[in-house]
Amino acid sequence: LLIMKKKKSLLSHPGLPGIGMHKMKIIVLGMMALFCMSFSIFLHPNPPDKDHTGSPDDGVDCTDCHADFNVNSGTATVTITSNIPSCGYTPGNTYSVTAAIVRPGGNMFQFELSPQNISGTYRGTLHASATTQLDGTKDIVGTLASITSADGQSWTFTWTAPAASTGAVTFYAAFNDCNGDADVTGDNVYTTSHTIQENSGLS
Repeated sequence: LLIMKKKKSLLSHPGLPGIGMHKMKIIVLGMMALFCMSFSIFLHPNPPDKDHTGSPDDGVDCTDCHADFNVNSGTATVTITSNIPSCGYTPGNTYSVTAAIVRPGGNMFQFELSPQNISGTYRGTLHASATTQLDGTKDIVGTLASITSADGQSWTFTWTAPAASTGAVTFYAAFNDCNGDADVTGDNVYTTSHTIQENSGLS
């Protein structure tokens, strides 16, 4: 007499004692969530390649990879603003700096900024914030959580001014207006800069 043995489900496998259907579902869903998070990070690597601010020293911007359109050929507006007074920075003081991009209809953005002198030397000290992170030794970029935003995005962080007699410092920045297709195609890149002088009126 041939007796057909019923195969046991993985959910009731003796090697998984105490794990019922409900618990197994939770485990499987958790593993799927981790996979999706890892896949998302793979599709949107963060931080982006460093030294791509468009500064004279970097020599390249994000069009090095996102090359479908000429730089600054899109419709977005990009700015760098700060609370540094018009008379210039005071050596050693810390200031708030904001990099922003605006484009109605957009939903994914990134930036990269570096403070440099005319020779391309990193000047002052960048400090990461809740929405930014340091990238290498002289750049600051947006965090992965900050790149998705409707119609534009702004990132605020702080910068400590360099020592006396440093002279003018320029914030160079590149922005990427991404189309969200998980590829380097179809994205618009922008660059801008903002130069600040040292306060020469200090005694």
